[in-house]
Amino acid sequence: MRNLTLLFILTVAAAAFMQCGNSNSAGNRLKEQAVSTARDHLLDLTGNGNVTTDKEGVITITAGSVSYLIDPSGVFVEEINEDGLRDAIVPVTGYDGSGMIVKKHLILINSDRGMVLDTVLNDVVRVLKVEDRVIYAELSKVSMDSPYYGCAECVEIASYRFRGDKLEKLE
Repeated sequence: MRNLTLLFILTVAAAAFMQCGNSNSAGNRLKEQAVSTARDHLLDLTGNGNVTTDKEGVITITAGSVSYLIDPSGVFVEEINEDGLRDAIVPVTGYDGSGMIVKKHLILINSDRGMVLDTVLNDVVRVLKVEDRVIYAELSKVSMDSPYYGCAECVEIASYRFRGDKLEKLE
């Protein structure tokens, strides 16, 4: 009887572990799809710029004096809209020849066609979290070329949510 109990416990633990692994694997696949979609969008934007990937997986797309960086470690894979599928937010940092930095967050919706670019948030410094389909983000009160950009007093927290098929800033 003791052996049967032990066998049952091991079977349940193994099943739970495999489920966890499958969930993580699905999340990694979605993250890879999101990064690929973001990369394709930026290649279209730059007219097929030069693509390099460093050893950490950060993708750089360069066209002339403009460069864009995609860091896959910063990608969020969460349910954002109301269709029950996990979507993605891909942060992108852009640089122009004058050293001006642009931050964008690509909101990608999971559909039967894969990840599809829905919205580009240009005013977001960084996404903090996604919870109950609400995106919580840090916004700067000053421009990116200000010496105060990024200081604690110069940021505010904003939240965004899909209403129907449109992403709206919540007030």
